[in-house]
Amino acid sequence: MGTLIGQRADIRNVLCASLTNLLETCETDDQKIEMGRFAKNFLPVLFNVYLGEPKPEDPPLKPVIDCIGAYVSICPQDTLHVFFEKLLHKSQEDSMSEHVKKVVLSLLVTMIGHLKTEDLETMYRTIVPWLNDPAISSRQKRAYQILCSILEGKTEFHDKFVASHLDDLYKTLGGIISSSSTWC
Repeated sequence: MGTLIGQRADIRNVLCASLTNLLETCETDDQKIEMGRFAKNFLPVLFNVYLGEPKPEDPPLKPVIDCIGAYVSICPQDTLHVFFEKLLHKSQEDSMSEHVKKVVLSLLVTMIGHLKTEDLETMYRTIVPWLNDPAISSRQKRAYQILCSILEGKTEFHDKFVASHLDDLYKTLGGIISSSSTWC
């Protein structure tokens, strides 16, 4: 199935939508664990499809990102951490095309809701400089989306992160507000 997703653009969206439906219908922990075991096989294929430069004849990629989101929601934390680290490293490379930069940050936004506190900490430290850097507006926009996802997170990891960084969050956001008022 992974091979077909990667090679057959004509049926990719149907396969991704079907896989998403399957993942979203996992009700028991055993079902989630069983399907999560395949994350290390499916996520690289889905990432490669999503990261690829789009061609005019390619179908929309919404089913692909939806499938990625469904998979990261049941992915084992150690596997998710590995993919997060790779994407975070890639997000800091300067030699990528604008498309790839935008897509990597979009993938990070998709992952934020499922990360542990340590990865949230790493992501936060990475995006804080981007919040005040209008030079690359697409990166700044994604940084705000990532921050919003961190603050909206519904897991104990997000709660713990926000509680332990409340003062810093106030300072960061306060600094952004005061610097943005000088731009107006």
